Amino acid sequence: GLYVKFSEEGKLLQSSYVGENSYYFDSARRIGNKIFIGSLLFGTSNATVAFYQLDTSSNILTIFKEIIVPNNLQTGTFTDLQNNFYITGSIFPGDSNVNNITTTNSYEPIIGNYLSSFYIKYDSKFDEIWGTFYVGDGGTQSPHIYQDYDGYLYFTGMSSNNKTGISTSGTFQQSSGSSNDLFIAKFKD
Repeated sequence: GLYVKFSEEGKLLQSSYVGENSYYFDSARRIGNKIFIGSLLFGTSNATVAFYQLDTSSNILTIFKEIIVPNNLQTGTFTDLQNNFYITGSIFPGDSNVNNITTTNSYEPIIGNYLSSFYIKYDSKFDEIWGTFYVGDGGTQSPHIYQDYDGYLYFTGMSSNNKTGISTSGTFQQSSGSSNDLFIAKFKD
């Protein structure tokens, strides 16, 4: 991966290689002098999700946290403004990890009948806060998560053959336009 810093005028101020072992860098968030970088390293049977911390005042890069996950989870990462960490992915109902994702009182604690997206939130010490699925009566995949400055979370991804469970009333598009549609869901954390 690369770390690149530009001035407001678009001039290159600093750039550096980041990481090792062919990590794929998925997301980054700057909070003060620290940049938190979410990354993925795919092996033969497992993937490593690693969150790096780059201190821009000292140029010291450290691995903040590593988690080993199965390769088939289509994993993604995100860091919010409060220094919470998120892992997203998709999983099939018969996968042995399906019971390790959701938490009590989550939005959607039970996986759907097909490939289903999941979203997990960890605090700054990497204690799990919540985990949920997001799926209708079909499948969901390619999940991502974002947060706006008001604290709302946005789940995005692809909806596959869902007729119910994705759209709410009064929204832009309330029914599926084809077998595969994009979705965006807004949540208050």
